[in-house]
Amino acid sequence: MKKIKMLAVVLGIVLLVSLIVGCGPPVNVQESPGAQPDMAYDIPEEEDEPIVLIDPPVEIDEEDDSPLIDIGMGGPISLTLEELTEGLIENEYPGLVIEAVVLERMAILPGSTIRVSVTLSNQGDETIAFVKGSGSNEVPEALRIFSDDLQPILTPDRLGFATMDFVVETLEPGETRNYSLYVRAVWPNENFDDYTFQLFVDGEGYMGELDWESVSQRFPNLLEVESGPHSVSVYLFYTIVNSEEMDMFGMEATGFNRTTLEIFVD
Repeated sequence: MKKIKMLAVVLGIVLLVSLIVGCGPPVNVQESPGAQPDMAYDIPEEEDEPIVLIDPPVEIDEEDDSPLIDIGMGGPISLTLEELTEGLIENEYPGLVIEAVVLERMAILPGSTIRVSVTLSNQGDETIAFVKGSGSNEVPEALRIFSDDLQPILTPDRLGFATMDFVVETLEPGETRNYSLYVRAVWPNENFDDYTFQLFVDGEGYMGELDWESVSQRFPNLLEVESGPHSVSVYLFYTIVNSEEMDMFGMEATGFNRTTLEIFVD
């Protein structure tokens, strides 16, 4: 009887021990990587890579309301003589007289700048109109100088900024206007206008005022002309104003007059 009681006690102790051991944590069991311990504070999460925003290309607003525009070398200045005179009537208004002279009495050396003084006179009884272009222009766009063997120079008012207004000027009967145009005693070069603009942008001055030594060193492909006579022609492109109101924005030249000047390079 005692053996049975002792065996029951032993079995009871073993059962109690097994129950106690079974309530503990399992041995050699790894936690899931996603499981997080129950802590009083948060474990900071790994920061994401910063996002870099790339700005789209900036587009130029062609309808900008700015009061100034940089006309540079563009616009009607770049048109050839053939393009300018196409469809126009030469000497449409004989009352317009153009005179071109070189007033300076000094010898004109190869490579030097030559100022051509131009006078427009309305000696008839009609009024003519011509495009001045920007209101900041001193020399009208309709007045041009061309030469086969001397290089015309853009006037200073064609460089830099120009106002956006559009001006048409008239020449009344008996009225006279005077302007200055420039040529250089070098052979014409297709890049000359770009050189003129480049000097201006770089702050080195106006092409027509720089000495030949400085210009030739900067642009060695410019070649001075030989001594002797050289011709230049001055053109004015205009229209005859009738009794109707003139539409300045729609005005187109219908005719042109010209004069030719011989310049002797010594």
